Amino acid sequence: MTTDATRRVSRGFGAALWARAERKCCSVTKRVEITMGYEVQVKCLDCGCTFTAAHGGGFFFHLLRCDRCGQTTSIGFEELGELHVRYVKGLSGPYCLASSERDREIQLHAPVDPISKDEYHRRIEARVGKCECHGQYTFDAPVRCPKCGSTRVEEGEPTIMYD
Repeated sequence: MTTDATRRVSRGFGAALWARAERKCCSVTKRVEITMGYEVQVKCLDCGCTFTAAHGGGFFFHLLRCDRCGQTTSIGFEELGELHVRYVKGLSGPYCLASSERDREIQLHAPVDPISKDEYHRRIEARVGKCECHGQYTFDAPVRCPKCGSTRVEEGEPTIMYD
């Protein structure tokens, strides 16, 4: 699955953040792309503040960022329940390798109607709701400086990768 966050990661750091895995499924070898969440050191180009920022969720959670203050929050797939099941139902392959067996069972047997990625993201953003600053948590909000709120930042190389 390629998300906007995945595209940002792949443009920014290339193949280093991509892992490829092959798995046998119904006697057909499938290639599955896996992207990991990561943290980077960031420097604000307006006030000089340095801080750490996280990008991307993991195998079993999504990470959203406030569009007003830049704060992050996460939501797990278990908490999303049927919403995540409906999204996985419509995928052509597994969401990720770690959940591939479960995802295959969902795709074959779950008695739900699939939803698109856009609908899935819209519903998650609505469910997560507002930040304490009254901004909206979204999948595509930019990193903001915690000191001055600027989005003019320079990111370094990943310091931690997680899934």
